[in-house]
Amino acid sequence: MLLLKKPTNNTVVWEVPMGVRILMGGFFIYDGSLKDFTTQQIADYNIVEVTDEPLATDITLLDHDVWDGEVRKMTTGPNPLSDPLEGDALASHLRAIKYLAKLGAADFYDSKYQASYLVESSLEQSTWAQQLTEATNGGAMPLLTALAQAKNILVEQYAQNVIEAAASHTSTRDALLAELKTAYQTIDLAETAADVKALGWI
Repeated sequence: MLLLKKPTNNTVVWEVPMGVRILMGGFFIYDGSLKDFTTQQIADYNIVEVTDEPLATDITLLDHDVWDGEVRKMTTGPNPLSDPLEGDALASHLRAIKYLAKLGAADFYDSKYQASYLVESSLEQSTWAQQLTEATNGGAMPLLTALAQAKNILVEQYAQNVIEAAASHTSTRDALLAELKTAYQTIDLAETAADVKALGWI
């Protein structure tokens, strides 16, 4: 089973194979293979492959949503809402909605983390590990020497700048990870589907 998320970016064209089923929160189920999608579509649609069979079974109940505090399915006919889920089915729905909420939280914090360093080019980022190694190992600094010369500053100053930038990046990453883990904990503690939705991740 594949989970897809409809892109919020208006520049992405929403083109998916037939057979996609609508879930809550802008998510979709597709019973086909990742091979049906291009690498770009997998990235654009945040496609997640669900291989855990109990979880996949739970997720099928996400065609239900919270209506007036109860988990029901929108139907056709004179009564537009199905009977509310109860018992094991309701517990399955709760597990599934928590899974979606965690995907939403992870996507949010991944985006924040990426935004923290996207100001630098991929070329620059590809050298960060080497720059930090040279700045901290006390040996030769061929890359930092070249970069310092390009900026017309002392290599020692450039090395210090690298160390401070790395520390700042690590601090930002750690703070975001702590926030994400807190979000996960809050999701885990939610007692109903309505409580999960109220957290805003779906």
